[in-house]
Amino acid sequence: MEALITQPTGIAEISVGRAAGSTVDLATHEVARTPTAKEVDATRRRYTLTDDDTLTFVHDLAAVGRPLQHHLSAQLRRTSGPAGFGVSPIG
Repeated sequence: MEALITQPTGIAEISVGRAAGSTVDLATHEVARTPTAKEVDATRRRYTLTDDDTLTFVHDLAAVGRPLQHHLSAQLRRTSGPAGFGVSPIG
């Protein structure tokens, strides 16, 4: 699997990975950035459909001289509201 992920911070990532079961794992193949964007060396992302109504997301990041480490995580839960999903932090 391949993905192009662009950020409003001036970062564009080309990622490669695989989908297995209810999980998608992506890792950086190439990073491009605008002249004013922060240095990003690598990313790793995992998306997991934990049940019919919950998607979890974990993002690891190597940036500004720091090694690859946990950056953020989230759970998206289906709700009955107009948008269809609500967001809540993990942990």
